[in-house]
Amino acid sequence: MSFPRVSVITPVLNAGVMLEKAIKSVIDQHYDNVEFIILDGGSKDKTLDIIKQYESHITFWRSHKDNGPSEAVNEGIEKATGDLIVLLMADDWYEPETFKAIAEAYVKHPEVDIFTCGGRIVSSDKTELVYATAKQLDLNFYNVCFAHSAFCCQFIRKKLYDQIGPLTNFITCDKEFLLKAILLGAKNHAINHLGHNYLAHDGSSTFSKKKPNIMKLYEEHMDIAKQLLQSKDLNEEQTKIINRWYLDNQIRFMLRTLFQTNLKKGLMLISDGFHERKIRWVVALFFTSWVILKKKILR
Repeated sequence: MSFPRVSVITPVLNAGVMLEKAIKSVIDQHYDNVEFIILDGGSKDKTLDIIKQYESHITFWRSHKDNGPSEAVNEGIEKATGDLIVLLMADDWYEPETFKAIAEAYVKHPEVDIFTCGGRIVSSDKTELVYATAKQLDLNFYNVCFAHSAFCCQFIRKKLYDQIGPLTNFITCDKEFLLKAILLGAKNHAINHLGHNYLAHDGSSTFSKKKPNIMKLYEEHMDIAKQLLQSKDLNEEQTKIINRWYLDNQIRFMLRTLFQTNLKKGLMLISDGFHERKIRWVVALFFTSWVILKKKILR
């Protein structure tokens, strides 16, 4: 079997300062069978200059206002012709030999739907957090909800994207997609290769500490959890995890509202939460509060 065609999809908006490193990391893979798709949301900085500079290495690009990264990624998936699709954010980059390592695993494991490499989170102060063990990259409900979903580390068969359908959530489309993939029985294979770098900075939708992003994150998590709990597809263990995930995000949303935005609304959320889940909500309140105090941050 020949190596797969890899479709790299990059949504971007005003990320000219970082985009060049992302593009060069694809070029430096020296992988022949790659399709590179860049969807720009109407950037006003030097993003377009960078794209045009490397245009000979880009299969398709466009620039116009859109409704955010999820819409851009959906467009890219529709255009993609690769066997595998991977998302590369404009502020991230690959390590050398990543595509080759994925391709070798693809040939050896034709039954696998998702091939996952290791990832590294690099903060603006150059500190690093690496998650690359098989346990951390295993595709299960707990990892997706409470650990690293590692979406950009995952090279996913296009047929799985076609089966699940368009991404919907603005920030947490990764968790929604992967939870649905698990319920469909998708098979994941984690390779022993540190391949992807996430840049953690305040302009990132994932890592930003800006209040609107964080509050929207909690709301999207709760919406996904509610949808899953209304379905009949979850087993007993998955139901417990999703219930715990819902309560964790509900309490984080309530605490941030109470202490940082709106005291009256926060007290209403306490009342609503208690009446909805009663003793389970109280237990979750103490547990989540302990976790927050331990980390000394509200995420």
